[in-house]
Amino acid sequence: MVLPHSPFLFALAVGFLLSLQNARGQETGNAPALRPPNIILILVDDLGYGDLGCYGASKQATPNIDRLAAEGARLTDFYVSAPVCSPSRAAFLTGCYHKRIGVNHVFWPVSKTGLNPNEVTIAEILRARGYATRYFGKWHLGDQKVFLPTRQGFDHNLGIPYSHDMGSMVRVKKESGRLNPLHMRVVPVLRDEKVEELVKDVGPLMSVYEQELIEFIGASGEQPFFAMLAQHAVHLPNEPSKSYRGISQNGDYGDWLHELDDSVGRILAALEESGLDRQTLVLLTSDNGPAKKNNGTAAPLRGTKHTTWEGGVRVPFVARWPGTIPPGQVRREIVACMDLLPTLAAISGGSLSSVPGTIDGVNVAPLLLGTQLDAPPRQTFAYYQRTKLMAVRHGRWKLHLKAPDGRENVLFDLQADVAETTDLAADYPAVVRQLLDIAGPVRLDLGDGRKKGIGVRSLGHAAKLRPLFQATSHPSQEDE
Repeated sequence: MVLPHSPFLFALAVGFLLSLQNARGQETGNAPALRPPNIILILVDDLGYGDLGCYGASKQATPNIDRLAAEGARLTDFYVSAPVCSPSRAAFLTGCYHKRIGVNHVFWPVSKTGLNPNEVTIAEILRARGYATRYFGKWHLGDQKVFLPTRQGFDHNLGIPYSHDMGSMVRVKKESGRLNPLHMRVVPVLRDEKVEELVKDVGPLMSVYEQELIEFIGASGEQPFFAMLAQHAVHLPNEPSKSYRGISQNGDYGDWLHELDDSVGRILAALEESGLDRQTLVLLTSDNGPAKKNNGTAAPLRGTKHTTWEGGVRVPFVARWPGTIPPGQVRREIVACMDLLPTLAAISGGSLSSVPGTIDGVNVAPLLLGTQLDAPPRQTFAYYQRTKLMAVRHGRWKLHLKAPDGRENVLFDLQADVAETTDLAADYPAVVRQLLDIAGPVRLDLGDGRKKGIGVRSLGHAAKLRPLFQATSHPSQEDE
């Protein structure tokens, strides 16, 4: 679970990757790309495991995302750190379980807490390597200036600071100076750290982000770039453009996902037109499983967002890098969102020396690049919900310490029973003991409930709350 910061081992990993990329460039008759690759990370909101065509979906078409899988790699066992948004996103960016860095809950508007600015993100590592960095879309790691993307390694930011269902403004009482939430049907769109506009419908922002990302690609020149595109789709409320409504067989959810897929297609086309296709790694995944009240599905997995059944934390993941990632790969090893930071650092030649402490990610670049491995990079995964350790996985076995249905020490063989239907604890007591033994050090390191782990770092705290904007109530804007 712990990644040692060894400069020697890291240098070996970088050398391996560059030599492999060089060899594959020669095999295809193309000059090897000696510069670090461009990286685009597309993070979909509340996308279910079974919502893409390449994962078995039939109610909406996703041909462009399916193309990423066909021309690259598709992971079957990719996990996020938590079954909800803010903790999961913190883990993506920092390479740590959310529990290690104190992000155990979703951040609300005008929150005094957020991702600690002392944590080092993927963007900071890549920027130190010479990358231009941009963030587009939903942030949700704190809306105070000290927590915004521009304070976490991104040169520029365009998007909203929290979920679009948190349409909240703030009114300041003159007599007390107190901040009082005022629920409104608008959210702020930030450009860098300033409010550019207030919007009621985030649907049109998909094309705005796409266009600015394409302009960013076109203007990149010789400088490598990292762009994180965190679209609002497909989080409730669903807000597809009018031209897409009714296009799928899955209501507004499927329509919005279809629109997102078309956007991905245009981004891929822009890479090809700019001649950067073979120099760009494109990743697409989700922050957690599908919401229970929406039309997404985690099939064939059990469960939804907010649960530690597989469907809450196992999500789609596809990666494409023409000429470097072999096409048509399906990898069944355990991979976690925390693995992106050390993996992208290795691929780019970046350094982990600035990371303030332990991280939980491992470098899975050889796996993505199609290397046959003697042993998987990651064999265990800990399932946390808020601060509680709910389950552990080792290899094919998953032990629910406390299952979402209330049962304790429930054992499943995920290779034979991915839907978690048959409890095998009575048949395999030795496996149960083995997994309980794995859970012990995890509890000691990361904590469990009120028991604080010895390896946990502090959440970020704003010195003073400053609302992004102030307002008074207007009947036309209040929720009906």
